[in-house]
Amino acid sequence: ETLKSLLNMRPYKEENMNDDNDNGNVHGIDNDNGNDDGKCEGLFIFDDLLDRVQMSETELREGLKTLSAFQIGKVWRIADGALLRSTLDLILLNSVQHDWSIRGLDEAQVIEVLKSDGFSPQIVMHCLDTFGRKVSGFTPGEASLDPGNVGLIPKPVDVLDTGSQSRHVSYITSSSTSTSTSTSSNSSSSSGGSSSVWELDQRLVCLHHAKQLLSSGSKWKLDDFVHAWRENVPSEMDAHLDMLKGEALTEKMGSETWLRHFPVSLLPTNPAERFAALFKERSRWEWQDLEPYVRLVI
Repeated sequence: ETLKSLLNMRPYKEENMNDDNDNGNVHGIDNDNGNDDGKCEGLFIFDDLLDRVQMSETELREGLKTLSAFQIGKVWRIADGALLRSTLDLILLNSVQHDWSIRGLDEAQVIEVLKSDGFSPQIVMHCLDTFGRKVSGFTPGEASLDPGNVGLIPKPVDVLDTGSQSRHVSYITSSSTSTSTSTSSNSSSSSGGSSSVWELDQRLVCLHHAKQLLSSGSKWKLDDFVHAWRENVPSEMDAHLDMLKGEALTEKMGSETWLRHFPVSLLPTNPAERFAALFKERSRWEWQDLEPYVRLVI
């Protein structure tokens, strides 16, 4: 059994958010005495995974990191993609409503606000860890109060006005603005400590919005896509086509350039099978187009 298939037996979904116990046991798993109330099928602690996959401890930890797995209590989970996307969207929406800087998000404040919408601290923390990084050197809120940060990354001026309508909410703010395996927990401020500060990663957030647009249609005219994409990303961020390497392909049809979704994540991991799939897609490749799809298998 592969690590990914094991973790995908029970992805962490919206309906799971109210099932987390404060004592570190999840869905009936009692890690101290081995009791099982029948609800733990498909849930694994580290030692369970080590017993079922052919990996060393170091390889298993690397595998968990690669899959963006996270812990709830002692149980390792993979977040459902739809839940992770909706969590990020809600963080971005609240950054507008509460005038938060996406370069200086107060962990405790984000958790508290999203908790009122039914989002567990564990998934909020995992979302911050997936799409951002912890920053140091200033206190929560400092970035959004510093006038010097306003407009630090301006919108590009070369966007073609094609008249295309944005298909998602635009996140416009007045203030400026490394994925790792996380052990999710309640904010440290809830126990009296100081709150951490997070910065959202420009490439990951822009790619998140690009995937939403690409999944909404089979093909886009490139100019229409760029216009819609840049309208949807936070105003502090600069979306550019280099971010789509390994996620989408362009092709010329007459005088128009079209863009379509072709994510590397859906290709086989076996090198021979991946090359077969790629050359079934295209008989000839330019290296700059091919490289993102073969980088990790050659």
